[in-house]
Amino acid sequence: MKKGGRMKGNINKIISGLFILIFWSYGLYLNAEDSQEKLISEIKQELINNGIGIKYVSGIEKQIKTLVKNGAPAEEVGNIVSYTVKEAQRQGLKGRALALRVHEAIRARHKQLKEKRVQVREIKRLEKQMQRKIKRRKK
Repeated sequence: MKKGGRMKGNINKIISGLFILIFWSYGLYLNAEDSQEKLISEIKQELINNGIGIKYVSGIEKQIKTLVKNGAPAEEVGNIVSYTVKEAQRQGLKGRALALRVHEAIRARHKQLKEKRVQVREIKRLEKQMQRKIKRRKK
């Protein structure tokens, strides 16, 4: 320990800095979740405003939450929904037909994410396989 307890003071500063960092990052996490929920509720309101019934909106909301839970940013999902609604309205779709079109768009994005995860898993599996072959050759 240094003269006059300097080392102890520095350790306390480091520890208090770590606590601040941990609580700050936890606050960012909570804010991110709040903003996702806010975006999802805005998407829900947009659907209601565009003439989709509450019965259909609740089903779409569940799909949106699942998609966000599986890694799609809420903002991206909102863009998909907005674009789909605009395109469907240009085609003259309303009510149930409009809701089905939004369901299809969300399902398509969910399928894309699932395929991407499968591809990533396959790449990781192949990498491990190659590493094993390289280790065998070295022996």
